Amino acid sequence: PMKLNLRNRILFPTLGLIILVTLAISLISYLMASRSLHASVQDNMETICHTSVQQIENWISGQRDNLAVLAGQKTASLALQDQPEAATVRNELSADLARMKGLYGFYEDIHLLDRTGLTRASSSVTAIDKINVADRSYFKAAMTGTTVVSEVLASRSSGNPITVIALPVKSGDATVGVLIGVVDLHWFSSRFVAN
Repeated sequence: PMKLNLRNRILFPTLGLIILVTLAISLISYLMASRSLHASVQDNMETICHTSVQQIENWISGQRDNLAVLAGQKTASLALQDQPEAATVRNELSADLARMKGLYGFYEDIHLLDRTGLTRASSSVTAIDKINVADRSYFKAAMTGTTVVSEVLASRSSGNPITVIALPVKSGDATVGVLIGVVDLHWFSSRFVAN
């Protein structure tokens, strides 16, 4: 009995110490693995975010270039003149803008605005001579000759969130109007952000 008692006196504290050390090592390993996994996930998310932002910037740049070609065509400046044939040019341009809107699918509308901010040709017939955006900062900036991508706004026609790409339309060196592409952010979000 004395041997057993001595064995127990040595065994229980040793066993307790081993269990305590094992638990401490397990806890330290768990905390280190957790921190490492968290850091890895964080780095991965930052990489995905950076790549997505780069894709979005490239996409916006491409759309801006597409609209720049249209804004630079002679028909855009002709449609804003006070000549009898301007009405015919505006109708033809409106038909082209409607086809462009249907083809791309991400534009809520595309408008050609005169110096006063009034829509003179549009992908939406109901906007012509009705929608005026003279108070919008993107219009004011584009009238100074600057290409602008606006912040997120509420659309005046639908109330949906939009962003606007606005480009000056020039006749010689003078800015005679603005071409705007109204990007539907619901479409944009479903393609770029949701995934």
